[in-house]
Amino acid sequence: MNRPRALLSLLYNYARANAQGALEYRASLISQAMGMLLNDVLWVVFWTAYFERFELPGWTREDVIALWAVLAASVGLANVLFGNAMRLATLIERGELDFYLTLPKPLLLHALISRMMLMSIGDLVFGPLSFGIYCHPGLREWLLFGLAMLTGAAILVSFLVIAGSLAFWLGRAQSIASQLFGVLINFSTYPTAIFGERVRLLLYTLVPAALIGTLPVELIKSARPVLAAELLGAAVLMMALAGLIFHRGLRRYESGNLIAMRE
Repeated sequence: MNRPRALLSLLYNYARANAQGALEYRASLISQAMGMLLNDVLWVVFWTAYFERFELPGWTREDVIALWAVLAASVGLANVLFGNAMRLATLIERGELDFYLTLPKPLLLHALISRMMLMSIGDLVFGPLSFGIYCHPGLREWLLFGLAMLTGAAILVSFLVIAGSLAFWLGRAQSIASQLFGVLINFSTYPTAIFGERVRLLLYTLVPAALIGTLPVELIKSARPVLAAELLGAAVLMMALAGLIFHRGLRRYESGNLIAMRE
């Protein structure tokens, strides 16, 4: 079996196993998913009311809803497929990576996909649904939305890996990782047009909120190939950086465990 096929098989088997486990508690899963869906809907109501009374230069109600749709779909996809990204720091703190070190699959990928947050299906449903209802997309817009969702999920997971990997150096870093993720999501929900130049620079670099919010909307509106290439390049760069930082930190984790074993 070739490597890509083996990885797809691994992902499928984990998804099936996690789904079977989650469906044993259907009522809880449905209520949580509906809660997330309702939260997203309330934001649409808020922005609809906002544009009835105010204006945002360069942005329409449909643009902001497209932003929320892309963000929700990206978060939903990231959490459903890579649920352990949110708790990577905890895995490192508790030494729970030991289990994955014994397995023949890629360590980081195996750790990320071994848990799914199926309640995020609410976000995953809300994204395409709101985009289709409010933005009236054609085939081109749907394709660009799909691209934005995939790159957004990749950037989100990569950011979580980088934040979670701080545990290799700081020890207990789960609270820091959670706060950093909260900052990323909060800034992603607003168009960068409302921020000053220095903040916008930050949102395209250290806290890449614009890459999962504003930039995808601009791509959907303009369909510029250069913009699509930039978004794809940013996603690939983030994944490479996340992998590099995680495996650099893993050296410290492994040496610590070897010392403990000798003692």
